[in-house]
Amino acid sequence: MSFDLLVFDPQYTPSDDAEFLEWYKRFVQWDETENDYSSLTQTTVPLKKFYTWLSKTYPPMNHIDGGIDTAINMHEDDDLDEACITEYVIGKHAIYLQFSWSVAEEALRATLDAALKEKVGFWNVSETGSMPLRLPKDIKKLLSQLNDRFEETITNKDVFNFLKEKGWMLHRDPDGGSRFATLSQDDKVFEISPRIRKSSNKMTLYWGENVIPARYLEAVSIINDEKEKFFPLKIVMIDATLEAEDIKLSDVRSDFENVFKQLQQRDMKAELQEVSELPLSMPGNWAISILAAKACLGHYEELCNICKRMKQGDRQGFVPYVEIGHIERAIKACMQLSQADPDL
Repeated sequence: MSFDLLVFDPQYTPSDDAEFLEWYKRFVQWDETENDYSSLTQTTVPLKKFYTWLSKTYPPMNHIDGGIDTAINMHEDDDLDEACITEYVIGKHAIYLQFSWSVAEEALRATLDAALKEKVGFWNVSETGSMPLRLPKDIKKLLSQLNDRFEETITNKDVFNFLKEKGWMLHRDPDGGSRFATLSQDDKVFEISPRIRKSSNKMTLYWGENVIPARYLEAVSIINDEKEKFFPLKIVMIDATLEAEDIKLSDVRSDFENVFKQLQQRDMKAELQEVSELPLSMPGNWAISILAAKACLGHYEELCNICKRMKQGDRQGFVPYVEIGHIERAIKACMQLSQADPDL
């Protein structure tokens, strides 16, 4: 899953929060007329200037027509921090941004800074309960709070080494460059993406913990047509944290046991059901998660109906990258998983 933000031109979007949320629901249907969402030529001047600012630090993963940057070739730029590669979805009156979670805090500050410079609105899509900010003073206030909040200090090397000693596999996300660790156990796949921050008087370790059913990961791999090491089913908005004036390895070992125990207690079937009921128009990678959840739960007829409507030209709100092939492979995953588990 990605860390998602939205910037918008207040001149063309509702000033009332309730109306804005309704506008946003329509926006993520991704059905703007004659817009492939990868061109600056159809968006507003303030949003073009915003993109110019931000893309200097967070270059686009996808080619942007009219932008100063083209899609990044990671093999030709050895000095590039892959974690900074960002996906930009360019709407007529808004830009949807998808960052790697490993740079979430830095990307949030950079986005706010660019939004403040160009006087565009801002909304943290990934934060539950957040509301859009339209006034420069409100954006400036939030940016100031973030700048005062944390100062990055050390790497996570010691924590990753500890996880490796516990039998976890260490990985790096090929798309975003994020480091994470996984463990397969009891028909589940566990993930830890630790990061350490320091404020003026304490250190904080964010565990970045998550867990998914192994069969769900198998379904995602079939749908994406590539082997996935981990693919979040449900985003945990608040990480488990360890706070102390000076965190020691003994503290990490003790706290880890509590974090892992809580992960083991998560209800995978309930989470699959919850995700399977989400709208197909959900942004980002949610579409793959929804299809995989339906496959895991044996919703064969529903997937066949989705595929039929897709072939008839009804995209049903899917984001632009979802193709008929994804739906067909979801049906394939459903059939394979059903054969492996007749109780579905």
